[in-house]
Amino acid sequence: MSADFEPLESLPPARKRIVATLLTHGWERFDIEDALGDFAHELAEEIRGERDRMRDEATQDALNAMSYAANLIDPQGREGTRP
Repeated sequence: MSADFEPLESLPPARKRIVATLLTHGWERFDIEDALGDFAHELAEEIRGERDRMRDEATQDALNAMSYAANLIDPQGREGTRP
């Protein structure tokens, strides 16, 4: 399966290291991007869930920071476009 991906050189440092490491272990780029997307979505949903549980206890700034972090990790999660 062919897909267009950002060149490794333009990826954020941590993502570049993960992709490069998995490529050296025989993973295909498509599978790597798919797995990273799934993991990012899962992590962002955990942050969103924790934010919702803390809604009555945390400051609005803290809640906003958690929303920002979750949306940075998984922007599509806001739209509900990921499975």
